[in-house]
Amino acid sequence: MKRDIHLIQNNIKDLLLVKGITEVGFVPAKPLTSYANFIVNDHKNHELNYDNSYHKNLDSEEFYNPQKLLKGAKTIITIILPYHMENNNQIYSKNKNYKISKAAIFKDYHHIIEEILSSLQILIQEQYNAKSIVYCDTGPLNDKAVLLQTGDFKILRNSLLWHRKYGSKFYIGYLITDLDISTDININTDLDISTDMGINTDSDINIIKKNQEDNNHLKMAHPYCETCGKCANACPNKAIQKHGHLIGERCISYLTQSNDWDKLTDMTLSGYIYGCDICQMVCPLNKIDLSEKYSYEPVIGEYVELEDIEKLSNREFKAIYNNSSAGWIGKKRFIRNIKENMLGE
Repeated sequence: MKRDIHLIQNNIKDLLLVKGITEVGFVPAKPLTSYANFIVNDHKNHELNYDNSYHKNLDSEEFYNPQKLLKGAKTIITIILPYHMENNNQIYSKNKNYKISKAAIFKDYHHIIEEILSSLQILIQEQYNAKSIVYCDTGPLNDKAVLLQTGDFKILRNSLLWHRKYGSKFYIGYLITDLDISTDININTDLDISTDMGINTDSDINIIKKNQEDNNHLKMAHPYCETCGKCANACPNKAIQKHGHLIGERCISYLTQSNDWDKLTDMTLSGYIYGCDICQMVCPLNKIDLSEKYSYEPVIGEYVELEDIEKLSNREFKAIYNNSSAGWIGKKRFIRNIKENMLGE
């Protein structure tokens, strides 16, 4: 008996809605070659990394083919978990406190998303006898490549993905299953994704149209970024380049997490000890923010002082910070990053 795809999709959406997830995608578990080809074809002549996590051999099918991760995979179910980020200029204030990215002060999103998708695993196993596997920053597939298949997202100049409701302020998770409930997606290239923000002029739109005709890769990129550049101008280390090229090793977020401290030299951490919010805070496309309805509270403070970290034992540090997504870098790197900021003052 043929299953009612929409009925199953609605059943899954109902379960996820109870968990607070409002945006769900159902895409075919086909090789994710479009993003991989975008990286290779449009960036092959640049000594830049569009996506710092994309350092893998494209000859390896496990890198882009869901079939290699789950035999008989038919569908990828995608979810996003928004977080709230106040749009203010607080990131530029100079005081004795050092900052943790707003994206990292809540409960570790890996655990939240894995808990939600584990519930979904149980549902599809018990009701549809289907196999599945869950990922959140842990699998060989690129999370951005997966999400782009839904047609509901665009790539921003800073290399982050953008959603109409939540801007670039969300976490990503997905489940691969052999349950056949995917929906064919038409990638949205209409200009309304930028004009509905109320920020484009007629001149902007004409430039965007011309660029979309000349550059096929802009079907995945947000057209507004062609006439903006605020994120690139605001980035202290000039990590953000034209058309979304990102020099990963210059990104503050990367530097705060990296062990390769000798690469810092002429760069700054701009007051951050974990992650960075600058490019998201200045982005005009982040003006609309509906994520305040997600009422989860921060589990750690946004600001930190050196003496407060130094007086903690390793066990005390873990008890406080390992509940967040920032704690994994450990006490030593917290102290290292604070001292590096102090040297730059």
